[in-house]
Amino acid sequence: MDLKHAILKAFENNLTYLEGQVEKKPPIEKGSKLDTLSEDLAKAIKDYIDSLTFRVNSLKGDTVLPIGAIVTNTGANTFPVPISITVSLDNPTGITDASNSLQSVVKVDKNENIDKSGVV
Repeated sequence: MDLKHAILKAFENNLTYLEGQVEKKPPIEKGSKLDTLSEDLAKAIKDYIDSLTFRVNSLKGDTVLPIGAIVTNTGANTFPVPISITVSLDNPTGITDASNSLQSVVKVDKNENIDKSGVV
């Protein structure tokens, strides 16, 4: 479900009520006020997220180059070659053999983006 339809469903669920034994739902068809509101909110959220600046504070990864992936003038590698990399504020150029190198951290740079949300 895309963002617009998730917002539309949230409004529909919130505004649905019982009148006696009959469930009353708000109009949500194309062009209805809730459809337009959902579209506008989804666009506003998309534009807000698109305007954010993301900064990677920590990045870790590892892989294994298979047999034959490295070819030199003396031939190809005959064993898998494990490669691990860690880049962080503390180790900006570091290439390590860390065994837990499958995590990465990405955070919104709040100092740079504080004025883009319209709220503090």
